Amino acid sequence: MKHIAFAGAVTVALSSLAQASTVTGDFGGTIGAPTGATNIIRFEGADTNRLDWGAQSSGGVVVPEDSSSLTINENPFSFDASGGGEFLLGTITWNNQSNFSTGGDWSSTVSLSLSFLNPTAIDLNESFEFSISNTPDGQPTAEQAELLGTFPDEISGFVLGASAFDAPVDLGGDLILDSVYFSLFDAGAASAYNSENGFWTNREGGTSTIAVYGSISEVPLPAGAWLLISGLGGLIVMRRREKQAA
Repeated sequence: MKHIAFAGAVTVALSSLAQASTVTGDFGGTIGAPTGATNIIRFEGADTNRLDWGAQSSGGVVVPEDSSSLTINENPFSFDASGGGEFLLGTITWNNQSNFSTGGDWSSTVSLSLSFLNPTAIDLNESFEFSISNTPDGQPTAEQAELLGTFPDEISGFVLGASAFDAPVDLGGDLILDSVYFSLFDAGAASAYNSENGFWTNREGGTSTIAVYGSISEVPLPAGAWLLISGLGGLIVMRRREKQAA
């Protein structure tokens, strides 16, 4: 009975060591005001999660439904990290409209945030600059430009490095955030994204979404855990021999 009780205790201890936590938290961010515009630009929403630019009413007020926009889609995430793996943190959407006050070429800054709640409360942040080139539409009206989808606009520098968010990060619960990276999530024709150089294209009238993924791995079991495993195996063998002798 003593052997069985001890074996049960060891099994419980090993289960505790091997059990990975559920990772939960919130994804969000802000987009800065355009700088260095080479043409007239009208925009609103700077330093919020959505920047609108381009079309405006006769009073100079930006009309979001007729403007281009870049949106950091705020998202609560939850991931069963048993065995590690990749999971979706959130998305960033670019809606590209044809209009006359897009500013030509300009730059801005994206600031992303990851607020982990479980297994440990950790706040991580990453900022980077990007540039956008609003190409001439080549059509007499915005409707024609969006119908044909020619002359897609371009964003460059939209990239996360290998050490973004200070990765690798110990999240607690024997879990490591190895990396955070971008990947094209949803896009129509004439939209593409290169995760290596951050070059993103989107047709006139098109909507393109980039996914933000996290990669997590488990911390290997410590040497002491393997000793417990060996001990448990020995106890099982001894118990079987006792039964056979009896």
